[in-house]
Amino acid sequence: MSTQQVLLAEAGGGPGWTSWNPSDVQKITLSNNNLTAVTTGATNPVGVRAVSGASTGKRYWEVTMTAWVGNGTGIGLATLAAVLFGGAVAGQAVVTKAITSFGGIQINGTYSGVALGSVTDGGIVGIAVDLTAGLIWFKYLGSNWNNSGTANPATGVGGISLGALSGTILFPFLGAASSGVTATANFGASAFIGAVPAGFTSGWPA
Repeated sequence: MSTQQVLLAEAGGGPGWTSWNPSDVQKITLSNNNLTAVTTGATNPVGVRAVSGASTGKRYWEVTMTAWVGNGTGIGLATLAAVLFGGAVAGQAVVTKAITSFGGIQINGTYSGVALGSVTDGGIVGIAVDLTAGLIWFKYLGSNWNNSGTANPATGVGGISLGALSGTILFPFLGAASSGVTATANFGASAFIGAVPAGFTSGWPA
């Protein structure tokens, strides 16, 4: 193993894959090689970004939501300038527990009109993003992408536009407005539960 790989492994996520960033976190305790996040507060800011961001490419990752807790909990992407907080604010592309709608997908602070339905503690969220095309897909594993029988990241069908966020550097993100939210990200260091869409990187590289 190279010196670089050793440093990546110590930072969390394993060689070659990102993790939650212990230097870009508010009111969250990180563990499990910086892959598990537990919120410890409810007032702004409460959130964490991953170490690595990107503005191009196709990437897939999963997050096990052990406890969603409050309605403002959101998982997805955020810019470096976005507030580390739940509630779907500017600079975020997230699926939330119950902002506007159950499992509503919020883009840059605005409801997209797409909702995945009620969340389940212990459920896994799959996220596929085509940063180059500016499109994103969310799903609860076992359900359809973007709650549509025709949406398919592999063919580019049914993706939700990132709008003004397209072309900016985006980071995997968890935001909340409650304590006790618990989420474990799989950025590629271990096998995925869901199928990785064809043409997408299997994880989020460091």
